[in-house]
Amino acid sequence: MRCILCQLRAIVWLRLSSFEVIINRLGTRRLATTANRVEDFIALSQAFAATAPLRPRHRHCLSSSIAYVDMVRASGMAATLVMGVSAQPFSAHCWVQSGDTVLNDRLENIRPFQPIFCV
Repeated sequence: MRCILCQLRAIVWLRLSSFEVIINRLGTRRLATTANRVEDFIALSQAFAATAPLRPRHRHCLSSSIAYVDMVRASGMAATLVMGVSAQPFSAHCWVQSGDTVLNDRLENIRPFQPIFCV
């Protein structure tokens, strides 16, 4: 249920707030209070993946990644929202990482993108 609520909140934020406000909200979110454990990320990722059928299939990486990083940080773990671009053809993509580990996407999906912004 928490995953669904985070998704809905991210969609509302994107519709009603500026990107600057959203980034500031994420930036003030409580950061890691304990060491990140792989098991905790796996449990959150599985719960989040279970909500995939409820999310739009096309162009949802931004709302999905905002929701995911918000959920991870609310759980007291550290994660970074990463935005990247590809020049040929121009496209943009968003994902979440903890250190060098991609949490909510596949490596082959993010490989074509050059990170330009992290929060």
